[in-house]
Amino acid sequence: MRLAKLNVQNFRSLRDVSIDFDPLTAFLGRNGAGKSTILAALNHFFSPGAQVHDYDYFNRDTTSEIRIQSFFVDLSDAEKDSFGSYVVDAQLVVTKVINLGGVQYVGSRLQFPPFADVRSRKGASEQIRAFNALVDGGEHEGLAVRVRSQTNLESVMIDFESANPKKLEPIESPTQFFGPTSVGGGKLDNFTRFVYIPAVRDAWSELDRKGAIVQLIDLLVRRRVEARDDVQKVNAEIAEAGIRGTVYLIR
Repeated sequence: MRLAKLNVQNFRSLRDVSIDFDPLTAFLGRNGAGKSTILAALNHFFSPGAQVHDYDYFNRDTTSEIRIQSFFVDLSDAEKDSFGSYVVDAQLVVTKVINLGGVQYVGSRLQFPPFADVRSRKGASEQIRAFNALVDGGEHEGLAVRVRSQTNLESVMIDFESANPKKLEPIESPTQFFGPTSVGGGKLDNFTRFVYIPAVRDAWSELDRKGAIVQLIDLLVRRRVEARDDVQKVNAEIAEAGIRGTVYLIR
């Protein structure tokens, strides 16, 4: 997958800006044009724990909402399978939303609009109550059975959406796109890597394990190792056995 477009709203000097990316993209412009701000926005997007200050808001208006939206294309079959319903028209759209209430990642996924409201409710009991209200209303053909558990609820909604693709619309839905899969289904970590190199950089910091050069070397080595037939074979056997994790063989 690759980043094809970035939309930034209310971030520093960027009120509402969209940037298209080619496989190789260079920014040219005078000082203060916003080149570094675009890179800073990308760094914020790929850093779930990045600190946000009042100067990060456009015109220091902290009542506004910062939105950093990334569009990914050229997804592999493995990536399409991994992100599932979040891939719409061969594209994955993920947005980092920042406001005084905190930080949240949302992805645009195909959903039956009434189910989006059900999924947005807090707590299993509220979701079940909202779904059963849809059933009792009798307005939607195919919804006739009430549910009692959250597990059954999600299964019923997924089956209904699979059977009625023409009724689905792309709707933003919160999810954990970064972090351990055991915590919230973090997956972007597995397929993307962003290495941020500021315009002013202390050379001494490159000796640190988080230095840009070290990260780039690690990325190149990891890709070469993962491309090996023996490594792919072992990882395929691990996946088939249902074991979590990945093995890297280095001789």
